[in-house]
Amino acid sequence: MASESLKFLERLKKLEGQLERLANDIRMTYSFNEATCGALWRPAADVYETEREVVVRVEAPGLHAEDIVLELHTDTLVIRAVRREPQHDTKSAYHQLEIHYGYFERVVPLPRHIRHEEAEATYTEGFLIVRIPKCEHVVELAAVIQLRI
Repeated sequence: MASESLKFLERLKKLEGQLERLANDIRMTYSFNEATCGALWRPAADVYETEREVVVRVEAPGLHAEDIVLELHTDTLVIRAVRREPQHDTKSAYHQLEIHYGYFERVVPLPRHIRHEEAEATYTEGFLIVRIPKCEHVVELAAVIQLRI
């Protein structure tokens, strides 16, 4: 019985060390500034193809079009945005905080047979939708394309 307890305590001590290393890794990896906070909020995204286009649909309510940056590269779409926390006129005492605010970044892999220059982006009802027509051949971009909403 005593050896069982000793084994359990050893495993517990080992687990404690692993958790401490994990916590240190997280603190080192994510300093809380705009450049790295993207890992803290990651809106859901769907990416699918139809016969004619590639569609990227991101669920991100509460954004303003001017706070969204879309960059189209040869084989990726980079989405950067900021959801700003609403300002209150008076002091508030929160009882529950579940809505994520701040900066995020999503990098979405894309097929290479697309017409980058014909891509269109819209933002309505909390969804960012990027539609990129497909083509028959692989296209290499010379420069990054900035999409407007």
